[in-house]
Amino acid sequence: MFRAFAIPFVALVFFAAQPSLGSEGVPVRSPHTFLTEQFKPYNYQENGQAKGIAIEFLKLMWHQMGEREHPIEFLPWSRAYEMTRTRSGVVLFATIRTPEREDLFKWVGPIASTKTYLIAPKTVQSLCNQ
Repeated sequence: MFRAFAIPFVALVFFAAQPSLGSEGVPVRSPHTFLTEQFKPYNYQENGQAKGIAIEFLKLMWHQMGEREHPIEFLPWSRAYEMTRTRSGVVLFATIRTPEREDLFKWVGPIASTKTYLIAPKTVQSLCNQ
């Protein structure tokens, strides 16, 4: 038996538009930390460069806000998720929007949706049905 789950991917963003340059024309460091994981085709590194659908979506948002591009850190998802839950000013993208997470964050998106399938031999399925 196959089970399909519709899972919308979203960019989780927690920032407001602000100028990239101070009054003296000196770059202003973002008060936000932008985190993601290696998860092709949404976000990944290739030759040290951030790539993927979610990366392009975030860069487009920065451009439309008149923001400069900010550094993006690639971390294991569980560490990035925990940092987002326990620290202020952390942006985690892209992540799955679930009912349990709905009220924990400010959401932007969706940027894509997908179906996930769990496939197992009948022997494993019979164990799961016990």
